[in-house]
Amino acid sequence: MKIGTVGGGAAGLFFALFLSSSHPDWELETYEKEERVGRKILATGNGHCNILNEHPDSDCYSDQRAGEYLSACGGYQGLKEALERQGIYLQKRKEGIYPLTYSAASLLGSLLQILSARKVTFFNGIRVNNYQNDSKGTEVFFDDGSKRHVDFLVISTGGKSAPRLGSDGSFWSVLSSHGYSVSKPSPALTPIKVKETGLGVIKGIRHRAVVSIVVEGSPVFEEEGEILFKEDGLSGIVAFNASSFLTWKELWGKSSLILDLFPDTAESELLFMERNARKLGARPLETIVEKNLAAYLSKRSQREGKPTVSLLKKLPFSPLCSYGFDDSQVTHGGVDLDDVDLACRSRIENGVGILGEALNVDGKCGGYNLTWALGTAYLLAESFKSE
Repeated sequence: MKIGTVGGGAAGLFFALFLSSSHPDWELETYEKEERVGRKILATGNGHCNILNEHPDSDCYSDQRAGEYLSACGGYQGLKEALERQGIYLQKRKEGIYPLTYSAASLLGSLLQILSARKVTFFNGIRVNNYQNDSKGTEVFFDDGSKRHVDFLVISTGGKSAPRLGSDGSFWSVLSSHGYSVSKPSPALTPIKVKETGLGVIKGIRHRAVVSIVVEGSPVFEEEGEILFKEDGLSGIVAFNASSFLTWKELWGKSSLILDLFPDTAESELLFMERNARKLGARPLETIVEKNLAAYLSKRSQREGKPTVSLLKKLPFSPLCSYGFDDSQVTHGGVDLDDVDLACRSRIENGVGILGEALNVDGKCGGYNLTWALGTAYLLAESFKSE
């Protein structure tokens, strides 16, 4: 049997890894429009590749049905064992699960060596622009006018995020023309642009905080992490997760973002610190926060008529929008899960599977998105076990 995969990202490569192990005599081909495969893998986890999350719960994804798919492949433990069977060993660190080498480059290098030894064929620098599916298989058409016949076609084309690494979302229009329900893509896991001005003075400052999204006075999201202040907004992992939540729940322009800059310190204690600093002749806020942040808070206090200490516990922002695809880690949108079964095989046409970010599922920071990519790759590969 000949299997063709459109896209040489994480989902496509790991699908080839799992399938070539169980069917070493099958012909596997991967079509990648970039000159190299796996470029986004190299960028994950700051170059270390946070490959899995230990607890890929359904509420950590835009579509809670993702939990059903990940449960079907055994969750974290099932995927960990599947990787170890392929010679990819993992280590647990405080911030996540990584390859034992702690190197995305080493992981990709090993992966490509294994696939090469198994005679998986890569066609790089060539773009698939369409395909034609019938009872005899699928004709795959390329931009250069050539075509190839395969028995089964896998779509693993990713989203639109980080286009510098090769993602452009262009294949969704092809899938739409084939009858798939494709949700409009939008950036996820991005910094948050806010309505408030004057943040230039605190640009580059990092501060631990609890970030809450508040709708009509009630918190609907809360997470602790490091905030990075930008000239026009907020960044950092906790801001990325908040941006995705705002997108998932369609809360942009309908909610407030509240920062508690000292979640472990009561407001009364902070007030005591401020008053004591005054008595000693120091600038009160500068004994509590960095100088520029103190200046920013003082200006906001004067402008909004709020005590400065109260802003340390409840610093409000009005989220306007996310940053664009250039600054996003993952894409929200894609083919609806209704269009694939639990093995990621198409319900629309025979002989087609769809994996990873090409589906309308995106997760939080922390290995959730690679877990989804690997999980869908594993499920589809396992579905060929009886063939």
